[in-house]
Amino acid sequence: MARILIITSGPLSRNPRPFKEAVTLGRAGYDVTVLAVRHLGAAEQLDLELLRDAPFRREVIDLLPGFTDSRAAVFLRRLRIWAARRAVAHLRRPAVHALGPAGALLRRATAIPADLTIVHNEAPHWVGLRLLRAGRRVAADLEDWHSEDLLPDVRRDRPLPLLRRIERAVVREMAYVTTTSHALAAALQERYGGPRAAVISNAPPLQPDPRHGPPGDPPAFFWFSQTLGPGRGVEEFIRAWTLTKRRSRLVLL
Repeated sequence: MARILIITSGPLSRNPRPFKEAVTLGRAGYDVTVLAVRHLGAAEQLDLELLRDAPFRREVIDLLPGFTDSRAAVFLRRLRIWAARRAVAHLRRPAVHALGPAGALLRRATAIPADLTIVHNEAPHWVGLRLLRAGRRVAADLEDWHSEDLLPDVRRDRPLPLLRRIERAVVREMAYVTTTSHALAAALQERYGGPRAAVISNAPPLQPDPRHGPPGDPPAFFWFSQTLGPGRGVEEFIRAWTLTKRRSRLVLL
């Protein structure tokens, strides 16, 4: 049975792509471990509910005290991330720990045997490259274009030049790369070269007839997003929606 390690930088209930990936691979018969980061107390109960019948196991790097890791270890990890983000914001230093608990993730990932490691999100992408250099077989999922799509209020404490170097290496060197749309796959290839990423969409297939009511009801546009707020694309959609001539509804979830 092939062993697969999936690494993500947050709780599973906030990271649907690695969760669905782990479920799919586990049900297909692979021995799957997910290495995640626990940094939201409110998400832990949701994670435990997701894990109740999950066909994989979870290991956790703690950024919250009172769970598995010691309070001292958690404090030092949080301090390192805080200091790294201040170094990026004020000194423009490319500190990898500004992306999250990269060192702790790398140490734990190195100790977990795997025939394939799949990395999601910023810090895990760096971890994956280090594992690749050590001879591990590594793949990556680019669910966002992190160096370009970060919101303005978080760009100042992220090491953007380092992120771009990581993305270039991920796209060009990993065993395979997946992403969320054909537009993003094309943009990544145009910027960084290398093979075009395979597309696994976040959205369900379009229905053959999207009407859900009596004839004459206005059609509905359904905007489903984990995060609703400025800079996430909904503004552009609404501007385009106002140009349509037929009466319609917009539903935000």
